[in-house]
Amino acid sequence: MPFIFVAGDHARNDVDVEWRAILEDEGYSVATIIEGLGQITQIQDIYIRHIYDAIESPIVDAAQQKAEFISNNFLPNPIINVWVWIFIVIFALEVLNY
Repeated sequence: MPFIFVAGDHARNDVDVEWRAILEDEGYSVATIIEGLGQITQIQDIYIRHIYDAIESPIVDAAQQKAEFISNNFLPNPIINVWVWIFIVIFALEVLNY
C-alpha cells in the first residue's frame, strides 16, 4: 500500500491502473481507495502540530550544529584518524588495483 499525501494523477494513473493490472494479473483481488493521507483529519492535525513546533523552535545554524557534532563525535582521537586514513588509502588502492 503506497502512502501518498495527495492522491493526484500519479495515484490515478500509475497506482490505480498499472499496479492494479499487475496485481490482478498475479491473481490478487484489488480494491483501490484513491485518497491521500492529507484527507485524514488526524494526519492534518499532525502536520499542523509540526508547523507550530517549527515556528516556536529557536532558529539554529545547521552548519554550526554539524561542525560541532563532527568535532565532538567523529573520531576525536587523532591516532584513530591516522589509522582510518591508512585503511581508506589501502582500500582505495585495492579497489583501483594498484
